[in-house]
Amino acid sequence: MESEDNVAKEGLTLNIRDGDSVSVTVLKAVYEEETGTAAMIDDLIDLPPLYETVNPEALDSLFAPTNSTDREGSVSFRYAGHTIEVRGCELVTVW
Repeated sequence: MESEDNVAKEGLTLNIRDGDSVSVTVLKAVYEEETGTAAMIDDLIDLPPLYETVNPEALDSLFAPTNSTDREGSVSFRYAGHTIEVRGCELVTVW
């Protein structure tokens, strides 16, 4: 039997688009993973408040670009029954 670390992770990955914050992209990714359809901003109200799990402003600040470069690193957390991983200021993955 393979350990959980050796099993390929599947999930939905979204690029963080210009104009969208990391926190909004997290909400859009969760909505799309749950429904199979792309989220409109009005759809996000159906999700639990993100602030009950993580501080959205802190999440956005953590990955905000600096004057000369984009931020690197990653953070993972559980939200609405999903594992969320934010990588750099580019990608959000939901499992």
